[in-house]
Amino acid sequence: MCGNFGLLALLLELHGGDKEVALEVLRRMAEATELRGALAGGIAAFSSAQDESQRSGNAAPADTKVKWMQVRRLADKRSSLADDMASELKSKAGFRQTATNRTTHSTIRAVGHTRYPTSSRNTLLETHPHRWMPARLEQKVYTVSKGRAELANKGAPTLVGFTVTHNGDFEEYQIFGERISNSLAGRWLTNVLHTSNPCAGDSPKIAGFMELLVTQGRWPASVRVAYQRCIAGSTADAAGGDHACKVGSPNTAPKPTWLDKVAHFFEAHLDEMNQSSNTDRASSFGDDVDEAFKGNGTDRELDEMEGGGGGGGGFGGSHHPLTVT
Repeated sequence: MCGNFGLLALLLELHGGDKEVALEVLRRMAEATELRGALAGGIAAFSSAQDESQRSGNAAPADTKVKWMQVRRLADKRSSLADDMASELKSKAGFRQTATNRTTHSTIRAVGHTRYPTSSRNTLLETHPHRWMPARLEQKVYTVSKGRAELANKGAPTLVGFTVTHNGDFEEYQIFGERISNSLAGRWLTNVLHTSNPCAGDSPKIAGFMELLVTQGRWPASVRVAYQRCIAGSTADAAGGDHACKVGSPNTAPKPTWLDKVAHFFEAHLDEMNQSSNTDRASSFGDDVDEAFKGNGTDRELDEMEGGGGGGGGFGGSHHPLTVT
């Protein structure tokens, strides 16, 4: 049994101001949810801030100051878990007082969790919030504006990451027409995402599936999930034929370098569509991509990568039935 809570706070800070009100709201929510879990807890939050002069909508992405914060605590016998979490969070940069005479608009988004361990031990490693992999800057993330796909943040790198808090049991996942156990799902995600996660609990696997399934605006991630949904036939395809994806089995899931190469063709065609005023081009998307693959030798390149060639950008020696249609 665990407790979850969250906060979205819009703050107008005058002459420095402070974030004490938002911090106190988080502390009180953590205190209330201790009834559902009092042995450990954590909060993940990020804040963004702009001063009044940047509110015209013309501010460059770098002018928006974003700070990421996370705290995890095990309960202490002689102090309040909620107080300990709030005290540690207060020391983070995003909750410090702003020493400026300007009016600052700040946004704080936070999720929190208190727990009684059920699927794992009571350690800091197993304490929520969870991520499967660290947040990172991605060079190309697209958004849609006025019917056109455009690079987000005016083309600047975009911070991408997934953080979850979770209450309940995540024991199985249905994929490839069957239900696989939580432990198998973790081993399979390790191969598909080419990133391992040291946690034993069930909740980190949810973060892993968020990494896999939430792909909007990101071509390499979209190619990855499309491969698993449309080409891979079972969990064995990611582990050299080993259906159980046992530790030590070869990782034969498509590598990030291969995903990037395939994503490049979608990006190039999207750029062409944006530059063209002929709306009928959208209906010929598949034909045009097919011609692009055939016309520049990419059929041969994909075959090489599929067999382990292509400069280490393939599937580690596997032979998946990949055809471009």
